[in-house]
Amino acid sequence: YINMIEDIIKEGIKRGELIQGDSSVIASGIFGFICSTMVYKLRHEKEIEIQKIYKEIEKGFTSKLKK
Repeated sequence: YINMIEDIIKEGIKRGELIQGDSSVIASGIFGFICSTMVYKLRHEKEIEIQKIYKEIEKGFTSKLKK
């Protein structure tokens, strides 16, 4: 899955939509956020509010990648 994410990152960089950076590192970070969401669900044993988690990730990480 990380390779798929990395391909998307590379395309975004190529199109000028994302900042220049190491696509492997960025993809690994995004994958880490996805994994941590699953850990969050397991720890709290309740439904995940996808929009809430998405907004937190957007605010803290992905917004920094956009040009």
